[in-house]
Amino acid sequence: MRLEALQEGSDLFIGHEARFFAAPASIETMANLALRHPDATLLAGGTDVGLWITKRLQDLGKIIWLGRVRGLDRIEETETTLTFGACVTHERALPVLASLDPDLGLLMRRFGSKQVRASGTVGGNIANGSPIGDLAPALIALGASVEMRKGGLTRTMPLENFFLAYGRQAREPGEVVTALHIPKLKAGMAFRAFKISKRFDEDISAVMGAFRFRVEGGTIAEARLAYGGMAGVPARAKATEQALEGVSLADTHAWAAALSHLEADFQPISDMRASAGYRAKVARAITGKALLEIAGGAAETRIHPREVAHAG
Repeated sequence: MRLEALQEGSDLFIGHEARFFAAPASIETMANLALRHPDATLLAGGTDVGLWITKRLQDLGKIIWLGRVRGLDRIEETETTLTFGACVTHERALPVLASLDPDLGLLMRRFGSKQVRASGTVGGNIANGSPIGDLAPALIALGASVEMRKGGLTRTMPLENFFLAYGRQAREPGEVVTALHIPKLKAGMAFRAFKISKRFDEDISAVMGAFRFRVEGGTIAEARLAYGGMAGVPARAKATEQALEGVSLADTHAWAAALSHLEADFQPISDMRASAGYRAKVARAITGKALLEIAGGAAETRIHPREVAHAG
């Protein structure tokens, strides 16, 4: 409380134009500073940037810390949409996402440790563009969009279009991710998300799959399938989506034929986390698992019921 009383809400700038640490207090100041210094490092929770210093030994000459920017920590909810400011931490986001669907709660529960979730931010997880970030595939499957600010201009794009290639995002020099807008599930929609990793806690995904289906009369009217770990960026499986649309949930043979299209959607690589062949098999298996659950199959697919899956 005494520290909060010292917070007087002004912009902080230490250093000079060539080397500084800045902690802007408003979105306007932040945007203008980032536009003037497009080469500056944008720092939020530090769970990724911190490793650049301790592991890569990088010397970051210009740092703009976003943690004091008013409005970047907001959580807003309407009847149709959930909005997270870019600096909302994973720990704050967890119960809100869990209210949208239990699988989102379980996914966030496995997001690093409690300490990492208390520091890392949803905007940082998106802006770093990791192909194995857990949050991006889930939000892409839900149809989320990303909001960015450059100087006095704000623009919004579908999140799936934000990731261009490995290490490249559709963020212009001087542009800052400011918010994520997530549509809520509508009547007739079903969502599932599965993370496959060597450890349950604090591990990077080998494959992450998130699936949103709109079902009408027992038939898949619309499918959105998004994966992490299967390509250089988080991406949708559009050929498989198209093949699944119009398929009856009761026709398991049609599922198998549709899921074979994953081979055309992705050509995963082998690395220390998993082989390419393993990734391909897992992606197909978890997609089938999602369909089996949504179809109401009798086979048990969970150790714990979905209703309690998000509990810590």
